[in-house]
Amino acid sequence: MTPQSDLLAKLSPSSINPNNRLVKIKPTLQIADDQFPNIYTAGDVADLEDVKTGGAAWRQSEMCMRNICKMITAQNESTATATTTAAGKNESKKAKQDLKLETHATMPPQILLYFGVAKGVAQLRLFGWIFVTARDFFLKRFFTYNILATRAWGWLGLTLSEETADL
Repeated sequence: MTPQSDLLAKLSPSSINPNNRLVKIKPTLQIADDQFPNIYTAGDVADLEDVKTGGAAWRQSEMCMRNICKMITAQNESTATATTTAAGKNESKKAKQDLKLETHATMPPQILLYFGVAKGVAQLRLFGWIFVTARDFFLKRFFTYNILATRAWGWLGLTLSEETADL
């Protein structure tokens, strides 16, 4: 895999790991360059211990989104404070220092592999242990007949109906 970090390397060469060309990051998934606190990275290009999977990238991107929203909210609040008080600049700096961003926790490797409609194998982390299983007891909880398509419909703000269930 060749990470696509060339564009960021031009802007912030210090944020690229020269050994693997991945983006060096802080625990908040911001790039490791204090000059650019508004730039985050997630997925395959991030220099993380996580397994490079879509699930891990999705989870990282959600955390980046929440941190960006916190930064925007804090900026809006500090701007409102700055216009209403004489000491606005000092309060604005303090608000940025007090901002608590989420930090990344490594996602354990896991995979669901379907075999037809109702069979499969899984590597999952449950109760602190990693299981590899093909037993129905575990699989019924994680496998659905429509391969979790219901989630995707929900993300789109749509409901899964009988007409669309097997598209």
